[in-house]
Amino acid sequence: MEIHCHRSLSFVSDREPSLTVGLVPRRVAAERGFIDEVIEPALTRPKLIRALSLLENKRDTNPPKKHGNIDAR
Repeated sequence: MEIHCHRSLSFVSDREPSLTVGLVPRRVAAERGFIDEVIEPALTRPKLIRALSLLENKRDTNPPKKHGNIDAR
């Protein structure tokens, strides 16, 4: 198979290993407070359903505006 953009794609394989260099392990990130919780893959769906159901009836009240619109006459 011929690759038309060989020069522009040649850097892709070199960049992949560098993506994980700056990452902190998830348990360490949780201990340091970077994230709230580590969710196991099997529990992701129930956790999301519960979190969204808590927000289902939430009403956000905005404070009244201090200034109205000026008439453009």
